[in-house]
Amino acid sequence: MAFTICVKIGLLPDGYEPIIKHYNDNRPEGTQKLEILDRMEGGFKIKFDDYDRINSIEENDKIYQLRWNKRKLISGSYYGFNKEQLELLYAALAYSLGSDKVYKEEANNQADGLCNRTHVQIINGEHIVRSRY
Repeated sequence: MAFTICVKIGLLPDGYEPIIKHYNDNRPEGTQKLEILDRMEGGFKIKFDDYDRINSIEENDKIYQLRWNKRKLISGSYYGFNKEQLELLYAALAYSLGSDKVYKEEANNQADGLCNRTHVQIINGEHIVRSRY
């Protein structure tokens, strides 16, 4: 089951870098790195494996992302992280902020900000299927 990552603090005391470093140092080999999401809300992003091949000028169509909303990291109407990515990000936040400052909120329905959707795109005659968790 998917979950939402929540924090009990308003600001990241040391910024994003320690969280991103911990995530990237511990991610499985061959997976995309975690980066800062450069949006007004802030948050995190991971590029799709085929980021450079996707024929879209809109970056939101090429990344998994979680944005801050009321001290929660949610995907909203965008592609969210899968369970493995969420677990690793949760561990990075707990390591960087302290386990007492981070918690999981189980997703019971689509109102939790993690929706199910399948997106199919055709690039150079190949079908690329993506699902959001």
